[in-house]
Amino acid sequence: MNGYDGSREGGTTMEQAPIKAPKPDSTVIGAIAYIIGFYSILIFLLAKDDKFARFHALQALLLDLVFFLASSIVGSVVAIAFFAAMVFGFVATFATVVGIVTFPLIFIALFVISFVVFVPLSLLPLLFRLYLAYEAFNGRSPMVPKIGKMALEHI
Repeated sequence: MNGYDGSREGGTTMEQAPIKAPKPDSTVIGAIAYIIGFYSILIFLLAKDDKFARFHALQALLLDLVFFLASSIVGSVVAIAFFAAMVFGFVATFATVVGIVTFPLIFIALFVISFVVFVPLSLLPLLFRLYLAYEAFNGRSPMVPKIGKMALEHI
């Protein structure tokens, strides 16, 4: 199946890898790979004869690597924004009376934005991992764009 074909079977719109679970234990191992995160490398290394488990383990590992890099970049940008706001507020506080009012407002605004935006966004990787674990547990192999193809080539 390539992409969404209109059917409701599987409930996924991602392309499916041409891999089937050779035994029922493979689906459990594939699901566990998404739950344990970076430790899925152990599944990849130990399940040498189970392509289904190896595919899900490698895809989980690559997905965690992407999530780690993305969260590091976003975290760095937020930290720089907070630092810039503090420096600006500190300088403005000593420069003018307006700075006394604007410094706390800028700091509070950045805090609220980071809490309201970034906390819900941080739940998305968890929800996506749970979705992929559910799909693996049910014997399906959805390929995450780019990552799934890399995992399929290296199992």
